[in-house]
Amino acid sequence: MQNNPSQNINVTNYRRSNEPVQFIESLTLDQKIIIAEIKRFQEWYEGSAEFRDQCRTSQLSSFWLNRLMNLGVRREVIEVMSTLYSSPKIHPIFEVLNNVEESHQHLLEEIDQKVSNQILRLHFKLTLLKNRSLIKHQNWTLNKFNGDSPYFTWRQRRILSIQSELGFYGTSIDHPTFAIELAVGCTVGCTFCAYDAQKLESIFDFNNNHNLDLFKAVARSLQLILGDGCGGGMLYYATEPNDNPDYINFLETYYQITGYKLCTSTARYNIDWLEDLIKFYSFPEPTFWPRVSVLSPHIMEKMHRHFSPLEFIYPSILAQSIEIEDERAKVPGGREKFGMKVLSQVKDARQYTSADQVDYSLIPQGSIACVTGFRINMVQKTITLTSPCYTSYKWSHGYRNFGTVSFSTPDSVYPAFIDLINRFIPNSTDNHLIFSWRDDLDFRLFEDGFELVSPYLFHSFRGSEFYKAIGLIYSKHRQLLFQEMRDKITANVPGSSILTASFLLKRFFDAGLINEAVYYDPSTT
Repeated sequence: MQNNPSQNINVTNYRRSNEPVQFIESLTLDQKIIIAEIKRFQEWYEGSAEFRDQCRTSQLSSFWLNRLMNLGVRREVIEVMSTLYSSPKIHPIFEVLNNVEESHQHLLEEIDQKVSNQILRLHFKLTLLKNRSLIKHQNWTLNKFNGDSPYFTWRQRRILSIQSELGFYGTSIDHPTFAIELAVGCTVGCTFCAYDAQKLESIFDFNNNHNLDLFKAVARSLQLILGDGCGGGMLYYATEPNDNPDYINFLETYYQITGYKLCTSTARYNIDWLEDLIKFYSFPEPTFWPRVSVLSPHIMEKMHRHFSPLEFIYPSILAQSIEIEDERAKVPGGREKFGMKVLSQVKDARQYTSADQVDYSLIPQGSIACVTGFRINMVQKTITLTSPCYTSYKWSHGYRNFGTVSFSTPDSVYPAFIDLINRFIPNSTDNHLIFSWRDDLDFRLFEDGFELVSPYLFHSFRGSEFYKAIGLIYSKHRQLLFQEMRDKITANVPGSSILTASFLLKRFFDAGLINEAVYYDPSTT
C-alpha cells in the first residue's frame, strides 16, 4: 500500500464553538439560575416516565411538584416548562429554532420579539445556540475535517459506509478520531453497553515514568497526524474512566501537550469523583462536561440532592434507565443475554425486495460505537484502526476493526501509527486489493445491473452496460483483484477503456461500498 510516511503536513484548523457557554456566562445570576433549573426539569422529563406522562397530560401531581421543588426547581419553572409538553400544538417558536438559513443573531432577536415569558425566552435562546453549535460541529467533522494523511480519505469512506448501514442514526454520529483506553476491562458492565467488556483486569499506572512517557508519545503522535482532530477523542472506550484512579491526571497531561480538554462520559456517580471532574472542566472556561450516564431515577435524585442546579449547570446527564424514550431501537449486541439473541428476530432492509416494504422504525440502530480512527490500549500497547458498523454476528460489538499494530517504547509509538496507516488503509489505485462488497451488503443481480442492499438502504446500479457487466462478473468471480475486475470490465463492455473502468471502480471505493476489513480477523477481537 502506501510506501511514504503518512506524516501530517496540512490539517484543517478547527475549534468547536463555545457560544452556548458564552451566552450562559453573559447572563445575570438570576438568569443563570433559571437556566440551571430548566436543565434540571428536563433531566427529570427525560429520566422519569411517570413525570413525563404527567407533564404531557397536564396532570402534574403535588408529589412531583414537591419532589422537583425540593431538588431546587421553583414551581414557576416547573409549570412554565410543562406547558411545552402538555399542549398538542408545537410552540410556534420552534419554526424559528429550525431555521438554519437565518443568522443566529437575527433569530435571537426574533425570540425576544415573539416570546414574552422570561423562562421560555432563555430556554429557547440556549436551545438555538446549542443547535447551531451542533450543526457547525457536524458540518466540520463530517464534511470539512481533512489533512494529508491517508487516514482522512479512509475516514470519509467510513462515514459514507456508516450512513449506508445505520440509516438516520448513522448521520448523527460525529466520528471521534480516537479512543485511548487506560485499563483492560471495566467494573460497571452497563446493560446498554455493547462492548461486552471483561471484568477489570489491570490499569495503566500514571506514576510509572515509562508509562507516562508512552502516554505523552501517543498524545504527540495524535496531534501530528490529526492536527486539531486530536481534540476529538476520549480516554476511554470499552472502559470506565473512574476505574483508573489517575484518570484526571491523564486528562490534564493530554491538555498540557495538545491544548485540548477531552470529553468524559462516566457511569460512576461517586460525588467526590464528579466534583473533581467538574473542577477540571470549569477552567479556563466552563464546558458541557462531564456527561454522566444515569442508570436509574434514584441515582439521579442522589446527585441532585448533593449538587444545586447552579452547581450542575454544565455537566450533562444522560438517562440510561428503562424509563427513557429513545427514537431508535437498540441491539446492544456483544452479550448473549442482552443483545445477540435479538439479532435473529430483526428484519432489516435486506429481508425485503424494495424500500416501500420496509418499516424503518423497527430496524435497530445497531451500534453504540462512535470512533472512526484509532483505538489505543495503553496496557496492551496496541493501536487498532476501527469504525462503527451495523451489529452482526461477525461484528458483534457494533464496530469493525481493520488492523492492529503494537508499540513498546515512546520512540516506537509514532512509527506504529504510520505502520498501521500504511498497512491497513488501501488507496483507490491499489490494484492488489480484492474487489468485494462491504460485508453487510446483500448483492442482487438483475438483467440490467445489480443492487446492493444494506440494513437500511437500497443502492441501485442498473440501466448501464457497465453496471450489467460488473454484476455478471461479480456473480461469477468473488475474489478478483481490482486490476482483474478492471480488465474484465474493459473486455466485456465494447468501447470502454481502462481509464473509464478505473474511474468507475474508484467511485464504488470512494462511496465506502468496498470491503476494506479484509486484513483483519474478527475472531481476534
